[in-house]
Amino acid sequence: MELQAIRYAAMVANMTLDRTINAYSRLLGGEDARDRARDEILEFLGADTEEEIELSGEVRIILVSGDFSSEITTAVIWLNKRDLDITCVRLQPYRLGDALLIDVAQIIPLPEAADYEVKAREQLHEVRKVKTVRQEIFRKFWAQLIEKSKIKTQLLANRSTSSDHWLSAGIGRSGFGLSLVLLENRSRVECYIRDGNKPDIWNTQAFQILERQQEQIHQSFGDKLIWDDLPGRKGCRISYEIDGGWKTVPEAWPQLQDKLIQNLIRFEAALAKPVKDINI
Repeated sequence: MELQAIRYAAMVANMTLDRTINAYSRLLGGEDARDRARDEILEFLGADTEEEIELSGEVRIILVSGDFSSEITTAVIWLNKRDLDITCVRLQPYRLGDALLIDVAQIIPLPEAADYEVKAREQLHEVRKVKTVRQEIFRKFWAQLIEKSKIKTQLLANRSTSSDHWLSAGIGRSGFGLSLVLLENRSRVECYIRDGNKPDIWNTQAFQILERQQEQIHQSFGDKLIWDDLPGRKGCRISYEIDGGWKTVPEAWPQLQDKLIQNLIRFEAALAKPVKDINI
C-alpha cells in the first residue's frame, strides 16, 4: 500500500502546472473540461492567474483504509522521519437503521501530535544538514592530509579519505589501532588497544605492559602522552592531543595537518617496538 502510494507520488512530483491541469481536465471530461480544471485548481491554490503559481515538487501522501497493519504503520512512521509527508486515515462504517455512518479518524500522525511531529521533523532535517556539512569537512580534510603525508611517511599511503571524524593508520599488530581523530576544537593521535578475539583482560594487560615503559616511550616520542585505561569500556587508549579540530577554518588546515602527520610519525616510532615485543 505505502509503496504504491510512493510510486504515484514520484509520478506527480515533477508535474508542471500545465500537465496538472490537463490531467484533471481528463478526469472531469466534457468540452470545457480544461477551463473548469484550470479554474478549480487556481481557486484551490488561491491564485488568480497561472503565472502566480510555482509548484514546489513536494508531495503529500494520504493513505485511507478500513485498517492498517503494523507493518504499514511502522513503515509510514519511519518514512515520515525521512522528510516524507504521509498521513494515515482510518474509515470505519457503521449501520444505523437505514443510514450508513462512517467514522473518520486520523491515526498517523495523531492530530494532537501533528504540530510536534512537524517541528521534530524540521529539527531532524536541520541536524542532518549539519551532519552532512561536517562529514564533507572530514572528507576534504582527510583527503588533503593523506596526500600531504605521502612525501613524509607510508603510514597513510594505502588509506582513502573518509567522512568519519577519525582516520586509521595501523601500527603493524592486530589489537592496536593507530588513528588520527578530529574533535570540535581538539585533535589527537591515539593508539586504541582492543583485540576482539581475546578476553577483555588481555586489553588491560597489554596497556599495563606499555604503561610500565612509560618513561622510555615518552623519551622516544619527545613529550608526555595521555594514558587512559577507560574504566567501563573494553579497550584502553594512549593518546597525544593537539590544538585545533574540525571547526578550524580551512585556511589553517595546512598547519594542523602538518602537526597531525608529524606527531603520527613520532607516535608510531615510539610505540612500534614496545607493541611488537608484547607477549601475553
